[in-house]
Amino acid sequence: MLLIGTSGLGVAEGPVETLARFACVGAAFCYACGSIATRQCPPINELALSTGSLILAAVFLLPIALLIEGLPKLPSLPGLLAIGYLGLVSTALAFIIKVALIRSAGPSFMTLTNYQVPVWSVLAGSLFLGETLPATLFVALALILLGVAIIQAGVLRHIFSRGQPPKV
Repeated sequence: MLLIGTSGLGVAEGPVETLARFACVGAAFCYACGSIATRQCPPINELALSTGSLILAAVFLLPIALLIEGLPKLPSLPGLLAIGYLGLVSTALAFIIKVALIRSAGPSFMTLTNYQVPVWSVLAGSLFLGETLPATLFVALALILLGVAIIQAGVLRHIFSRGQPPKV
């Protein structure tokens, strides 16, 4: 909440901003649940699990997208190539890597990487778009790094006392 803030909810961009902020919190919750479910899933091929997950997501989201946005216009060739790249590389390949990481390193590791996404997003916005850095960014960054340090200290303590990391 430090990065997305609570002051001015719905004021700067209207009521849609409030929904967007709550969607960020909901997405974080869903990522955590998805990582745990992925780790608990029976041992099957990562490609099959990734494919099934993405197909299931498309089945649920396609009717909602059509209801809200309607039928899309046919894109140009560069648009089709961009859609293909985003679907195959940025989504499918990234999801396969994510499943493999969760299966090998666990959902805790994946959570540690996800904690950093908002911070890097805000920093990229500042660097590439000239956005001002909010003061709360540094407080949020300190809390994130403190949480990562606490979690890693526990993992390291466990490794040195028993010889292997805990299974999450």
